[in-house]
Amino acid sequence: MKKQFLLVLVAVLAVFALPWLVSCSPVSSTTTTGFTNTGTFTPTVAVTPFVAVDSSTAYAPFWLDPPIVGVDGTLTIPLSAVQKDIIVHFRVTSAANQQETFMAYYYDGLIYVRGDDCVPCQSINFSLKGNLLVCNSCGTTFNAITGKGTGTVGSPQCRTYPKEIAAYTIQGDQIVMHLNDLDTTFQNTITKG
Repeated sequence: MKKQFLLVLVAVLAVFALPWLVSCSPVSSTTTTGFTNTGTFTPTVAVTPFVAVDSSTAYAPFWLDPPIVGVDGTLTIPLSAVQKDIIVHFRVTSAANQQETFMAYYYDGLIYVRGDDCVPCQSINFSLKGNLLVCNSCGTTFNAITGKGTGTVGSPQCRTYPKEIAAYTIQGDQIVMHLNDLDTTFQNTITKG
């Protein structure tokens, strides 16, 4: 009797817990998006955030500790940080010893990595609200999918500096990027476009 009860309990738990575990687990270690040329990259690997995302909420950025830089020119940040905080920012020192800032965020089932600089107002601080990246200094908005300035809110000058996208792969719980791609992304972000 006790054995049958335990079998039924395990079966019930498996039916209800398995779908929950699958939906909350990070992307598998074999899933990658592949590196492509900066500016033409399109995120394709769907991920699930650890929190419910509300499109009316402005998600403030969380600054990550310095990313891990590999000897092969790659840089990694934890995927779980983006799944948990929705938008994170990080700094990288370029080969030219320049501090470059980036954001990684979750939007509509995908992860985006972009240059994080609003040149005219000199901000490196964006929030994500619905489908918009919002500069926390001047209020200028950028489309979360394209990175292009939108509408009439904020500074007209800032809207002319789109937030360039960076290529990455997802390997287990890591978002992996190449330093050269990040440098190109940052340079394109601080160039009027």
